[in-house]
Formats: sequence, structure tokens, C-alpha cells
Amino acid sequence: MEHFIQWERSIVDGVSTTMERLGYTWLLIQHFRTGDGWGERIRDMKEQLKFFTSKAKMMAVELEFITRHITSLKVILTGISQGAAFSNAVMQYSTELDQVYSIELGMFSIGRPHRVVTKRTLAIDDNGLMRDAAIDWNIPAIAKAYFIGPFRWIKSRLEGKPARFFDCVSVQGHEYGWEYPEVRRRITDFLTTNFGTNIELEGGLS
Repeated sequence: MEHFIQWERSIVDGVSTTMERLGYTWLLIQHFRTGDGWGERIRDMKEQLKFFTSKAKMMAVELEFITRHITSLKVILTGISQGAAFSNAVMQYSTELDQVYSIELGMFSIGRPHRVVTKRTLAIDDNGLMRDAAIDWNIPAIAKAYFIGPFRWIKSRLEGKPARFFDCVSVQGHEYGWEYPEVRRRITDFLTTNFGTNIELEGGLS
């Protein structure tokens, strides 16, 4: 979590707060698709081109095992950008798992032809204030972000606050913070509709 961009952290905090308000307790588990190093990232890029076939299938099997043994458990996959594409791929292998839900924010256009949206999926493609250049495949805006990114990365190091390279690439509209009213409303409505207020076990695990 300490490596999250502020607006990414705000989504996790917003979902957690909403579930608490609905009467649920929660456990946050961060899933890493790759290990450290460029070699791992290159292998993940190959997976992305295949819409995460093997990694998504593996995670779906893990979710099937967990939910089969803990029948009161509900799982909310939350993914942003390529994480949204990964979550959607997992959902496609989890069609029979009624306990698994997905919140997907800003899926890059390369994954959108493969996307399947069901009643257990919330797909948000803009923050309510501006269109997402990454989703609209706005090449000039994307190119500008990647051109400026290295300079922002170098600046972060000179200032003694080193950031990850991709955190320095800010594509226009590709931001979905909880402070955006439309983002907050859609996520809150999705959670409230699918979970409602937990009255089965007061203060219990759900």
C-alpha cells in the first residue's frame, strides 16, 4: 500500500469504509502479478497480450477453493488500468462463483475487446469529469504523458522522493480517485446493491 498512488489508495480506503458502513468486516490482500525486475515485467506483458490466460485461470482456481470452504466469504476484486483487465479475466474464469465480485477502473483499450461485464462486475471508464485518454486511445495525449514521464521520474529522484517510473506517467483522465463524485457514487451504489446491510451476524465475519 505504501507504493500506491494517492488516488489508488483512496479507492481501496473508500471500498473498505463502505463495507464497514454496510456492517461487514474485511481483510485486504494485495495480489502481485509479477515479481521485481524487468524480466518479470516483460513476461507479464506477454501475459497481457494473451489477456492473462494462465495467471487469471490460476487465481480463479484459488478463489474457487477458498469460497468453497468459506461459504460466508465474499471477495471483491479491485483493479485499476491493467489490473482492471486482470480482474476481468479472472471473472471470466469465475462465472460459477457467485461470491466473487469485481470493481474495474480505467481498463486500457488493448484489453477492452476481451472484456465481459456481468451483474457482479462494475466497469468504470471515466471519472465523471473528463474522458480517459487511455481508454479512448487518444494517441497524442498518451504520447505526451510518456514523453514527460522520464523527466518527472528524474525530478523525483533529485528531490529525494524517488517514485516508480509508471507512477510518473500521468495520462489525461486516467485517474479515478474517491473524491470524484461519480466514481464514489457508482462504487457505493454497486456495493450497496450487491451486498446490502449485513444483518445476519452482528459484528461477525462476512
